[in-house]
Amino acid sequence: MRTGFKILISLLISVATFIGLIYLSVSGYESLIETKLYQPAIVKQISNNLSKISSETNKWHKKNKEVFSEILREKSIKSSFLQKQEKTLIEERDKLLKDLTAKTSGLMGLCVVEDKTRKIHFSTKKEHILNKSKTLLSYKKYNKANEEIALKYIASQADQKVKITADDNVFIYAFPFYDNYNVCRGTAVFYVSKVGLLNFLSAKKIIALSDDINLISDDNHKLLGVLTGLPSIMTQDLKREILN
Repeated sequence: MRTGFKILISLLISVATFIGLIYLSVSGYESLIETKLYQPAIVKQISNNLSKISSETNKWHKKNKEVFSEILREKSIKSSFLQKQEKTLIEERDKLLKDLTAKTSGLMGLCVVEDKTRKIHFSTKKEHILNKSKTLLSYKKYNKANEEIALKYIASQADQKVKITADDNVFIYAFPFYDNYNVCRGTAVFYVSKVGLLNFLSAKKIIALSDDINLISDDNHKLLGVLTGLPSIMTQDLKREILN
């Protein structure tokens, strides 16, 4: 069969199919078209996209946990609980965390806190600083103004797995913190904005930057999931539906 004839037959089939769909539509079979043709395709596309988002999000969390765990093994970080700290260790720690922030999209800071006393031994968050001078740096008690997630939701005991919670569209990674003598002294908390995940998924071409994402968590700050494709104003309504 000649190529030109094949093309003509294909064109006739396409036209006939199109006319058939129009006929079904005007004959009152819109629901048939929507249910049997359009809806399954749309549902399948959405389902595939959600699977990709879930898979890539898990990879993103895994990578973050690996990077953060590695940082916490550094001597300059482990020395955070020491009363007197060498200048070289302080400078090394500052450089490590500056480099980490530059490499980790959305990273907002690190806080090392003693669970029993809520004493902050080290933090890169400005709101945690009580006094700062050339020779002195002191911190407030953790959550002194009750403006942060309560420590009971993130405190991580020895040998516990990393906790990933959420608060105000911020991922919170909580690790057991070990000092230079390998004694668990409290909790190391990494704060990562939702923007970090948004940038990651956008780079993978799974969602667009304009899609935005919102984190959904329960009253205990347990992360329930990530919402995308809806305005943030609708997140609370959907959260109520999920919790109910």
